Amino acid sequence: MEENWYPAKDEYDPGISKEQWKAFVTDRKRNIFTEDSLIAFACIQKAAFATCKDMAEEFGRQTNFYNNAIWRTGERVHKRTNCPLNLRSDETERFWSICCLGRKLSNGELN
Repeated sequence: MEENWYPAKDEYDPGISKEQWKAFVTDRKRNIFTEDSLIAFACIQKAAFATCKDMAEEFGRQTNFYNNAIWRTGERVHKRTNCPLNLRSDETERFWSICCLGRKLSNGELN
């Protein structure tokens, strides 16, 4: 994996197995993956660049559609599994990082 991915595996690992992810996606009774989150994650897979802004421009919908779908999915996974959270320096939670990696750009922003 490239060095510029964030969070790095040695910095944060939610500890969720591939089998657990498959169960979360396919088990509609758990309500972890909603229709909106399935759309958002399908767009991530197809996107040239997968920032929420980039996906909004490429696939339509508002930037917050993607942001909320990913963030809320991470929040539901955390509630279900009590997995560790990746915290910001001010100790607030990053639920998106349960589901996704970001990439640090040369200007220091996350993509």
